[in-house]
Amino acid sequence: SQAKRKKSRASKVTKLDKEFMAIDDILLADLISRKEHEIRYNSVHEQLGGLIIEALLPIAVESIARAIKKKRASK
Repeated sequence: SQAKRKKSRASKVTKLDKEFMAIDDILLADLISRKEHEIRYNSVHEQLGGLIIEALLPIAVESIARAIKKKRASK
């Protein structure tokens, strides 16, 4: 039963996953549009890049903090 719980947790799509999927969809649609019509660089890419960084920064900071705690605990 514990394995089932872990599996169900792992398969859930988080809010962050949905945001990344939406950003990916927008970037892919824009890329296809640019290839078809030779549209130049769009400022949407900067905004979406900012959203990606904004979403990943707290995850990175938390991971680094956990690694530091783990390293200190092992000493």
